[in-house]
Amino acid sequence: MDGQSSLQRPAPSWLDRDGPWLALLLIIVVALRSWLVVNTEVTARDSIGFIRYALSFDRLPWSEALLKQHQHPGYPAIVWVVSKPMRALFGETPDTLRLSAQIVSFVASLFLAFVMFRLGKLLWDRYVGFFAALLFQCFPISGHHLSDGVSDGLFLVLAFAALLTLVRAHQSAALTLYAWGGALIGLSYLTRPEGLLVLPAVWIFLLGLQFAKGYTKSWREIGAGLGTLTLSCALAGAPYYLATGTITQKPSAWHTIDKLAAEPVQASGAPLFATLFAANFAPSADLQEQFQRTLRALVLELMQALNYVGGLLALWALVFCRKTLTRHIGFALLATYFTIHAAILVKLGLKVNYVSDRHVMALVATACYPCVIAVCHLCTPCAWWAKGGAAPAVGWLFPKIVQRAAAFWLIVALGVCVGKTVTRLHANRAGNHQAGLWLAQKVQTGDIIDDDHNWSHFYAGLVFEEGREPVLSAHAAPLRYVVMTRSKEDGVREKRETHEESLKRTSAQLVYHWPPGAEPAAARVVVYAMPRQFETHPWKKETGMFHPVSRGSLPADE
Repeated sequence: MDGQSSLQRPAPSWLDRDGPWLALLLIIVVALRSWLVVNTEVTARDSIGFIRYALSFDRLPWSEALLKQHQHPGYPAIVWVVSKPMRALFGETPDTLRLSAQIVSFVASLFLAFVMFRLGKLLWDRYVGFFAALLFQCFPISGHHLSDGVSDGLFLVLAFAALLTLVRAHQSAALTLYAWGGALIGLSYLTRPEGLLVLPAVWIFLLGLQFAKGYTKSWREIGAGLGTLTLSCALAGAPYYLATGTITQKPSAWHTIDKLAAEPVQASGAPLFATLFAANFAPSADLQEQFQRTLRALVLELMQALNYVGGLLALWALVFCRKTLTRHIGFALLATYFTIHAAILVKLGLKVNYVSDRHVMALVATACYPCVIAVCHLCTPCAWWAKGGAAPAVGWLFPKIVQRAAAFWLIVALGVCVGKTVTRLHANRAGNHQAGLWLAQKVQTGDIIDDDHNWSHFYAGLVFEEGREPVLSAHAAPLRYVVMTRSKEDGVREKRETHEESLKRTSAQLVYHWPPGAEPAAARVVVYAMPRQFETHPWKKETGMFHPVSRGSLPADE
């Protein structure tokens, strides 16, 4: 009787089997993300642009707001939604908007950990999925991006959710899954234009399998899947095209597809969406040399994001673990997506002479799976020394002794990574933050801030004033504050020193420097103040009676 009832007992669900692994993974991710959100000195420069984008939805129709921005609207739209209750509760402050953007990234990183775990479990086993997801969350560069107010987390979770869904769609041939996969691609495209790269990867993957022995399906089935996928992707991504009349407004994307002029664009050309970390290189007229420099930059960024050792492990897996990597045909889809994404980055590098670490995040996430497999492969001799246990249990790729040995080394690697990952976000920008807080106490209506990095402008609260033109008395005396961050890089330092010398020759006065205890000449951040010139920075004047406004003396350097 007991045996019969045990036979009738329902099989445990995937949540029952994977629940402990997922719970541990999410606990670690929540702790890490929470620590970094709390320990944020300033938000990313790109985040200021996204916040500005989100605020534009308050005062402009959505279509007009989209036309005024180069970035895709998915991430700033969600930031805007999250910021509405946040602003209602805590007021419209820089920190409220900064926290709203980071909350979106926080939640996206949790879903990304879940998706990467499930994808690794589907293609290999839950062990590979767990550690691959954990590695990506803990690597210093990717860990910081996932905690910052940037679009990476949202883009990656949508792209990898699409890959997971479409691998399952190929297995089951369910049109519903193809529709969901297409919708996720469209939503990923609404977040970042490269989200659309999943679509050609799926087309190549499915059509290529038609010529692979053992994987052929009826053309009617493949055609229906691809048609459903493409249609749902088009419907999900259509709002952006209908609002703007173009696939993307990002200049770098148009350079990539050869739609703009041929002259290279430098990375510093977009002040609010500039890249904080990138491999820049000098352009070359020789195509072969330019290609080599681009490829070197891409490899450098990828290796750096993988903490170097991770890059070597991924290469080891590609050379020595091909049978394990390709045990599930779905790996071919990941490899195809990786190849297309890398090719687009090479094309981009040929045009703009730089590759950003944010550009390679999708490649890093994909490479985390081979990293884990390589560590397990290197630990396989442990199985030879153990008595028994050489064969893995059903559903597992490696024996328990190998898993334990690999777990030890992976935990050591994670410990090394986390030591750098938990450092305060943008701690080297404390001076810009303090200058912004000082300016917030000094600026009055009509004052403007010229900030070479935008942080002081943001923390002074002037992002909220953009688009509003106050009417000032004809005799008003608004000020212009110039914030400069002194640099140690030769080319940048010389340019800023020249600018600072030109300010000193005018009516500008040094009113703030940071650190406060340092000599002004040795300060990292300086603020100059001067009268705002109507000829160069005009303002609206009262047309009727006016009341003269006197500012008195300029603020003294503190």
